[in-house]
Amino acid sequence: MRRRHTLAGLLACGLALASPSEAQRTSPSNNRPSASSGKVSVGGNPCRDTITFSGLPAGLIPTQVNARGGLGPVLIEGSNPFIGLGVPNAAVIFDSSNPTGGDADLGSPNQAFGGPGVGAGGGLGSPFANTVPLGKILILGENLNDGNNDGLVDDPDDANLAGSPGTLTFDFSSIGSVYIERISVIDVEVERPPSNLDFYGPGNTFITNIVLPQPGNNGVVNAFFLGVNNVEKMVINLNGSGGYDNIVFECFTDCNGNGVQDSVDIAAGTSQDCDQDGVPDECQLDCDGNGIPDTCDIAGGASDCDGNGVPDVCQPDCDGDGLIDACEPDCDGDGTPDDCDTEPDCDGNGVPDNCDILGGTPDCDFDGTPDVCEPDSDGDGIPDDCEDCPLAASFCDVGCYELQDKITGTIAPPDYGLRLDGLFGDYPNNYTFSFEEPGAGGLMCYDGAGTITINGIAYGGLDTGSAWDPVVQGFLTVDFVYTGAVCDGSNLVVPDSGNGYGQVTWLNTGETIQLFPKSDGSDFARVSASNGRLEGWLNMSTGMDGTQDFAATLVAVSECPGDPDCDGDGIPDALEDDCDMDGVPDDCESDCDADGIPDDCESEYCATDGLEHSIWINGDSYSFAPLGSFVENPDGTASLTGIALRQTNNNQGFYVDIQFSDRVVFGDANFPPTGSPKDPIGSPDVDSWTYYETTTGTLTGILGYEGGLVSVTRRGEAFQVGDGANHKDADFGASGWLTTTIVSQPDNAPFVFSTQGDINIDLSDCPSWAGSSPVTVPDHPAFPGEKIGALVPLECSNWSWSDSRFTWTSVRFIENPSSEGARFVGTLEHSSIAGTLQVDIGLFGRADPGDSNHPPTGSNPYLSGFSDLPNGYLSSNGGPVNPSSWHYYLEGTGIVTGTGAFEGLTMVWELDEPSLDVSAQVGAGASGRNVNPSFGAWFDSIVWSQPNDPTYCIPDTDQIVEVFINLPFCP
Repeated sequence: MRRRHTLAGLLACGLALASPSEAQRTSPSNNRPSASSGKVSVGGNPCRDTITFSGLPAGLIPTQVNARGGLGPVLIEGSNPFIGLGVPNAAVIFDSSNPTGGDADLGSPNQAFGGPGVGAGGGLGSPFANTVPLGKILILGENLNDGNNDGLVDDPDDANLAGSPGTLTFDFSSIGSVYIERISVIDVEVERPPSNLDFYGPGNTFITNIVLPQPGNNGVVNAFFLGVNNVEKMVINLNGSGGYDNIVFECFTDCNGNGVQDSVDIAAGTSQDCDQDGVPDECQLDCDGNGIPDTCDIAGGASDCDGNGVPDVCQPDCDGDGLIDACEPDCDGDGTPDDCDTEPDCDGNGVPDNCDILGGTPDCDFDGTPDVCEPDSDGDGIPDDCEDCPLAASFCDVGCYELQDKITGTIAPPDYGLRLDGLFGDYPNNYTFSFEEPGAGGLMCYDGAGTITINGIAYGGLDTGSAWDPVVQGFLTVDFVYTGAVCDGSNLVVPDSGNGYGQVTWLNTGETIQLFPKSDGSDFARVSASNGRLEGWLNMSTGMDGTQDFAATLVAVSECPGDPDCDGDGIPDALEDDCDMDGVPDDCESDCDADGIPDDCESEYCATDGLEHSIWINGDSYSFAPLGSFVENPDGTASLTGIALRQTNNNQGFYVDIQFSDRVVFGDANFPPTGSPKDPIGSPDVDSWTYYETTTGTLTGILGYEGGLVSVTRRGEAFQVGDGANHKDADFGASGWLTTTIVSQPDNAPFVFSTQGDINIDLSDCPSWAGSSPVTVPDHPAFPGEKIGALVPLECSNWSWSDSRFTWTSVRFIENPSSEGARFVGTLEHSSIAGTLQVDIGLFGRADPGDSNHPPTGSNPYLSGFSDLPNGYLSSNGGPVNPSSWHYYLEGTGIVTGTGAFEGLTMVWELDEPSLDVSAQVGAGASGRNVNPSFGAWFDSIVWSQPNDPTYCIPDTDQIVEVFINLPFCP
């Protein structure tokens, strides 16, 4: 399969690669995010590194460079007295493989060894034979002419410094003091006075001067050893021409204070290094004072049971049994082993009470004493402190009960708790509904004064005698009241037909049917103590006759209506979290995006252009495609995310991820922040505005900007939210001003904008967010959710990424009715590995029925060899799936990041051209997994960075991602 956007510099899994050198300008092809810092450890020093110039273009004038392993920046400055005053830097990159300026004597290797170099000093038989290609080297430029204004010297040539020396200065101060080990020198002529090096330490203190060797015309000294300690600046004084490369240095470490680099001490035998970690033994921890570092004690057999690098003989052992405290059982994690803990153990089971509770033993009043040790006057297993009223002695007493299905009745299976034959005029067909299906449930409560209430949600539909019809099924809300109930022993009976009313609503269509009591010949409803059931007979306002009844089994869920527990977790509602203080626990509130924050406590808006643009950067405008997402959280933070495309070229864009914090509202001491508000439109109520004083985030390049990365921070006034706050119109919106910093350039063309930008967005409630709840068709094996399948050999993986399956734990799917775009955002959880994928994908180019490109070429993949639907489900065969009613998206792209086991993973998912792949499709049966309204698509996956754990490395070649999302109603 062809990839539309190729990657430059792909990462090899499990291998620490040297990251490219960085200069004032860097090559666009070397900006791919890396899975490794590339830093190396040689000889035990954790920051030994080498400065080379191989990643930089010839003619570049570098002001700074990172070493090959990433250390830096090292500042560079060249001074050529023959160029003249006012020229700040004459250091120039020279390509020794392709000499310019007539400088064949700077070529490498020498012609005698197959290269372009010319000169006896580097030839055959010379002690300074030039045998190895040096590639890019650093010279002092003879001139800095740039006739085509491309930022590169046109014809790099080294300076002829006869009679007036020049300098090349390397400033290591951003790293700290370093130990300069060696440097490579090429083409320093013997006819001139030798060049030399001055070394300076902290405070610009002179250390020493070393004369450079003179290898002669085209000659090379590849390993000129220096061995200078405590250097912050190195100055090469050039008395002639020459080139320089491969400057090897280490961070200066002198743990024993003898003025000598630790690695030199060890190499000379002045210090011992038993564990060969580059640190002299006398500087290592030695807890028992035996003269042997702890690490070597342990390597020699000393016990270290907790693996913390400290021998056990040096660690606490409270009971003196020879096993240190850290390796003894400690059930409550308080640092004191169970054998030494003094926590109470009320039930004498040998486990402290707090550990019993942590292990799941109930403690309903959260007083630290397990319920089994608390007084329980009525012996019902619920301590007296957690009861507001006694247990109901019979159904005539006050109480609430969970509705469960009755034992299979005349229509079987499925079991049901409510039956409404002829529902919506569909007589004589049978409709049954369950209170025990996922997402369903209900309560029957009696108030002790004659009123029975029945409320809840049931799932079911057209009953075929063994299952529900795969199309005519869904959720039904139930709201019914019986009045005038009287006691008959321990039973409740409703004898009068006038005492009852209610309704049911079919959520698939929104249709509502009114219900009324109907007699079975004796009673209109009965709650029977003998079998623990609610039996109630009903009529429907449609006038359809038939069998309508509640037939539910009852299970007590609370002691009385004053002690409700809406989520059935055993904790009364009054003790649950309730962020909006409305008396309904958070667990029982609507939470469309399944992020754990109820909708009423989370302000979520869709962001669109503030008239002209959503994001602006120095003359370029970008619009969200189709929408961005702006979420304000209860903790004083907010976020703006989405896909933003360049208005003048929709093949260039960013994934926007900007975070806001330090919220300021009216009444705060710093309201409004200094300088705010900025330019309100009209006469808005600025006291109602919200501000965020901190702005940070990234703009990650996609499509034609792939490989580019821009960081953003606040500039000027605080980010503002409110009516008229978008700085463009009086609508509800937001705006802020940005400082932009280019972290890496795109692969194909560099960014040309400067350091300023802004955000201007309109905000409105998001339409059509939908959650996902996988549903399978009858007789189809359970399909756990989403699947990622690799179609290529697994080159660097020892786990099965191929055919790995992920399930949505939360997902939102939005289609913008005013544009041709859509977006889905969510979390995918792996079926067997403790890791997730965070997904944010934008879709573009919608094709609807009636459009000339409907259906797009290559559409309907799941109905032409890839579908799990049984035969006969196409409309042409009488089935319910009709692709002609679907709509499609031809383009899409977005970012996927890993957490947990997949931490560090970054991928781009893209829809490719329809002629090569398949379009994304939306409609009933579009997932190919069931007949529900759903979304289905194939994406190309491009790996940007691998997981930190190489166990879960993914081959960085074309991957196919299959995505399926069911689209039910969001409550």
